[in-house]
Amino acid sequence: LVAARHGQSASNEQRVWTGLNDVPLTDQGRLEAQIAGRFLAEFEVHAAHTSQLQRAQESLRIMLRPQLRKAVSVCIPVSIDAALNERNYGDYTGVSKDQMREELGEEGFQQFRRSWDGLIPNGESLRDVYGRVVPYYERVILPQLLAGQNVLVVAHGNPLRALTKKIEGISDKGVEEVEFGTGSMRIWDLNDMGELNGLTLYANGAVH
Repeated sequence: LVAARHGQSASNEQRVWTGLNDVPLTDQGRLEAQIAGRFLAEFEVHAAHTSQLQRAQESLRIMLRPQLRKAVSVCIPVSIDAALNERNYGDYTGVSKDQMREELGEEGFQQFRRSWDGLIPNGESLRDVYGRVVPYYERVILPQLLAGQNVLVVAHGNPLRALTKKIEGISDKGVEEVEFGTGSMRIWDLNDMGELNGLTLYANGAVH
């Protein structure tokens, strides 16, 4: 199972909370997706999943290009679902991250940004995101994995953090330390029971 965050978006570049705003990739974001796709070319992807937002969908298309060049007959089914959408930042959507850090202080800012159940007016907590991502994983993605397929999920930082919490068994507090940079990936090797066998981290064009 490969979990990849989309490339840099216009809002990432502007350092504002994006959430459900449907913004495009930047040129840098397309490049990040291209580099990730070249790394993914060593895997055979059998199925892919992404969100309803264009930055994730475009990243997925770019990442899959090397796969599709392998043979004319290659067909990779893609599922698009709202369960994989980014966290709804509610009243803070479009607000400057630097402005919020200045207003809240570093501790308050990190609590808002990374905590498990931090509340946002008219928005979601990471707990809420987990509540939609994990059922989708268990209902749709896990059966594909148990059938022996390699699966690619291209989504956003918070749904991927929720998925990481589930698969790696991370605590509510520990998930605060999970980070997905744009264009980065976690590659999970799972056994026949869907349990974690091994983990590979990919970021900035390198394996860690």
